[in-house]
Amino acid sequence: MTNMKQLKSTADDLQAQINEITIRHIAERLQCCWDGEDALAVQQRMEQLDFDVYGVQDDSGAIYGYVERVDLDCRYLRST
Repeated sequence: MTNMKQLKSTADDLQAQINEITIRHIAERLQCCWDGEDALAVQQRMEQLDFDVYGVQDDSGAIYGYVERVDLDCRYLRST
């Protein structure tokens, strides 16, 4: 058996590294469409990207809801 080098890191060091990881490091930016946008075009984009859900933005860019790809059977997205 060869001599193995001992790691100098401790469990506390590992925990400190884990605590530094935030959602920003592991999350993907939410893909969105605009309120009033053509639903068929949105559905096609979602299919190309293999996305099931998109956020929905108002005119100011604020995300106020979501739409599921299976629900895009109407012609235009609209707020309810």
